[in-house]
Amino acid sequence: MPETPSPCVDICKYRRMGRCSGCAMTEMEKRAFDVMNDVDKRAFLDTLIARQQEMGINPAFWATAYRHKCRRAGVESPLDITTTA
Repeated sequence: MPETPSPCVDICKYRRMGRCSGCAMTEMEKRAFDVMNDVDKRAFLDTLIARQQEMGINPAFWATAYRHKCRRAGVESPLDITTTA
């Protein structure tokens, strides 16, 4: 997953506990994603989906935007459709 784009979907409005209202990441997590290995990236995406649910963000909206971002980058999205349903 080294070519996998950051889970950031370019909303970047930090609110609740310093987390973005679009993707639920902190600024530090956004910077760290690119240097994570494949296993850590997959685990982080799973954690991010759970965090979005806890924050009241519908992960399906984020997942749609993220899949579109991956498509534009020419890479396959690492998201499993059943994970975000």
